[in-house]
Amino acid sequence: MRVPILTDLLDLFFPRECPACEEFMRDEDLMTGSLVCQICLSRLAGLRLPPEVVRVLDLPVLSAWDYANPLDRIIPVAKAKNQPRLFDHLAGGMVTALREAGLIDYPRLIVPVPLHPSRRRERGFDQAFRLASSVGGMIGVPVTRRGLRRIRSTPPQKMESRERRLEILHDAFSPGHDAARITGQRIILIDDVVTTGATLAAAVRALQHASPAGVLCLTAARTG
Repeated sequence: MRVPILTDLLDLFFPRECPACEEFMRDEDLMTGSLVCQICLSRLAGLRLPPEVVRVLDLPVLSAWDYANPLDRIIPVAKAKNQPRLFDHLAGGMVTALREAGLIDYPRLIVPVPLHPSRRRERGFDQAFRLASSVGGMIGVPVTRRGLRRIRSTPPQKMESRERRLEILHDAFSPGHDAARITGQRIILIDDVVTTGATLAAAVRALQHASPAGVLCLTAARTG
């Protein structure tokens, strides 16, 4: 659990390390309130993807960044070390991608791709919900955490093929308690990273049971 006063004192005597480059944060970095050093933030700016929707497993996907250095360090560190505030750096870029793609007025409801409860307890937070909440707050669109349920815990899939991921994730999701809110609405489905698209495909398949008017997938990053 984060204790603000204790954390501030630790930062004073033991300056924070940047989660991307692992260098000590400089005074000018700390003064901005950023959790990432300015050098890595400038590198992050160079990873911006064109604001266009691509097809992944025939799903429409819009992503803000290429999943490369330093982002491929920031996201795993945020998850492993229970640092959800790092995702707040990313939500603004996702909103920018929506705006530049001409899709800022598309969503009527935002649905995060949920973690399984056991994984959420282990991690301490749900990164997709954190992103969804920030994006929703910025654009004034409601978020439902209970639009989808993850009904099966799945093992890490980093080294698995697309075909194996599709098999692992089959029926991993079901409509949630708030699925009725999805009916007839244009939905943005949010996750942190899209790789093969298997997770998004499984989540969209579950969403379709609630008959949305349409689904656009929005992620912070995309591999490949």
